[in-house]
Amino acid sequence: MKLDRYTYCARLLPALIVSLPFLILLFIALPAIWKLIGALSAMGVSVALVFLMAQFGRDAGKRKEPDLFRTIGGKPTTRLLRHADKTLPPATKKRYHDFLSANAPGFTTPTAQHETGDPDAADRMYDSAVDWLRAKTRDTKLHDLLFAENISYGFRRNLWGMKPLGIGACIFGAFMIVGLFFGLPSLKIASPIAAAASLIMFVQLCFWVLVIRPDWVAVPAEAYAKTLL
Repeated sequence: MKLDRYTYCARLLPALIVSLPFLILLFIALPAIWKLIGALSAMGVSVALVFLMAQFGRDAGKRKEPDLFRTIGGKPTTRLLRHADKTLPPATKKRYHDFLSANAPGFTTPTAQHETGDPDAADRMYDSAVDWLRAKTRDTKLHDLLFAENISYGFRRNLWGMKPLGIGACIFGAFMIVGLFFGLPSLKIASPIAAAASLIMFVQLCFWVLVIRPDWVAVPAEAYAKTLL
């Protein structure tokens, strides 16, 4: 995995958030982790876990993406170009249509009647223009704002894709802490540590349930679309 800014922010950070309950359990249940050999071993396990979750998160996010687009009426970039969508001022949309017609190979702006009569064909035409725009904006230094919006969207989309796993990890971690604290006193888990770990998992569980929702993912998706256009 190439560790660029997108990979770190949009893939590894969501994976780290999902893995947090497991990493907390690892530090609590294995006191030897604080020794050099234990620390190195735990670091290897942690890195492997986070990278595995990053791959899973990327795939889960891409699988959930069509659900998001159905919820918000289509791909934001495509939807903003439709005549029927009123998000952009008419003059702005006309300027975008004129530019794409003049510059994007093979693109002809669908008419409002065409959109109504054959919306799928119209969307495919808009999609082709958006693909051309993306190809022209690959330079992340030149288009840094667009890259930042793409990172924000990827981060939220991948977290949303891993929501079931994240909720399960928090619940599993909470039960494990209770079990270790009450069932295995030989581990000598201090009450403040157990309480703090449980609080972290409770807060994270609330975050998964209350924050990670389609409308939360749609915000950077819309921002990315406007920035790209």
